[in-house]
Amino acid sequence: MTLSLIVAMDQQGGIGQSGRLPWHLPDDLRYFKQVTQDATLLMGRKTWESLPGLLPGRPHWVLSRSMPQTEGIKVFSNWNDMRQNLGHQQAFVIGGSALYRLALEQVETLFVTHVHGTFDCDVFFPDIVWDDWELIHQEEHEADERHRVGFTFARYQKKSSGR
Repeated sequence: MTLSLIVAMDQQGGIGQSGRLPWHLPDDLRYFKQVTQDATLLMGRKTWESLPGLLPGRPHWVLSRSMPQTEGIKVFSNWNDMRQNLGHQQAFVIGGSALYRLALEQVETLFVTHVHGTFDCDVFFPDIVWDDWELIHQEEHEADERHRVGFTFARYQKKSSGR
């Protein structure tokens, strides 16, 4: 299993407001699609509810104790069952905050869109020790006519613990 995490966050770690992204960045949406294509998407119930529906070309797995099984997705009641069912699949944790917190210790790669600015957010990425991660790639994007704020695509690899 290859387990990665993908997130867009503002400069204060904000990731959402009232079940929606607090910004509109078309290139980030395209990046998300490109990076996660053909991988299994792991998400919490609120993240599932925030999507416009099934995203093409990617299995959807939802972690929820209360959500019924729904056509086109697999629902798991606990994180360990979800992880164990992955086998050798490539998977991305796509939110929300509680699932990020559960997965952060087990992912090896973070795909982070750092949104330049602060927004009115009510959901935040969990605290992270950035010193435990090595920046292995970054790509800057300035604000333009399609993006009212700049952003940076960054990829981090977990540093070896030496164990």
